[in-house]
Amino acid sequence: MEEKIVNSLSNDLQFIDVFEDDDRLIITCKSSLNNSTCPHCGKVSNKVHQKFIKLIQDLPFNQKDVTLKLMTRVFKCDNSNCKHYSFTENFNFVNPSEKKSNRMIEKIVKMSMDYSCRKVAKLLNDEGAIISKATVNNIYNKYK
Repeated sequence: MEEKIVNSLSNDLQFIDVFEDDDRLIITCKSSLNNSTCPHCGKVSNKVHQKFIKLIQDLPFNQKDVTLKLMTRVFKCDNSNCKHYSFTENFNFVNPSEKKSNRMIEKIVKMSMDYSCRKVAKLLNDEGAIISKATVNNIYNKYK
């Protein structure tokens, strides 16, 4: 089940582990790729500078809030002409500065076109997501 969620986000993700309790799923995953491309100069690097964990909220599943515990790497850029020493790997299912998956954001925006932010938050919470009306409002105003 958890691997299905990971695979539905990206073919380049590798499932590692899952924690589950009554109302949430925390799925640990990482990129299955050995390298990443510098977004500034386009050079491919396989030299990992450091690692960190990024938490991403995804669509609820089976009445549970889903959080991806994404093992994220920072790579050194090998291009001596690049103005950036390092860069963080990007994933196609989440914008670099976001804490919610693209499909979660799309669902919020789509629902917000038909319902109030309070109603969207209630509907999502009824599905298992943990989200406030203020967050729904912020996302709608940013992406509408």
